[in-house]
Amino acid sequence: MRQFTITVPEDRLRRIQKLLRQEPGVTVSRSRVVEAPETPKKKKLTRQQQEWVDDLKQSLVDVERHQRGEIELQSFDEFMKEMDAEHEAHWGKGGSK
Repeated sequence: MRQFTITVPEDRLRRIQKLLRQEPGVTVSRSRVVEAPETPKKKKLTRQQQEWVDDLKQSLVDVERHQRGEIELQSFDEFMKEMDAEHEAHWGKGGSK
C-alpha cells in the first residue's frame, strides 16, 4: 500500500473525501496544513560589514585559483614580513607613536 498527500481547498474537501472513501481499500485521514515558514529578510549590512564579506568572497576565489595552479599565494613568512613593514612604516621602529 502507498500513501500520498493532496492539498484541497476547504470548499471542496468534503466532496473529495466522499469520493475517495467510496474506493475499496482507500483510507482517508485529515492532517493539518503546515504553512511554509516565511523566509527571513536579509539584514542590511553596514559598509564595513559588506567590505568584509566582499574581501572574504575574493579570498575564497583566490584560494580556488591557487588550488588550480592559476596563481601563487603568499607564504605565511612573506605575509608576516609585509605586516612588520607596514607596522614599522606606521608606528616607527620602536613600535608605538
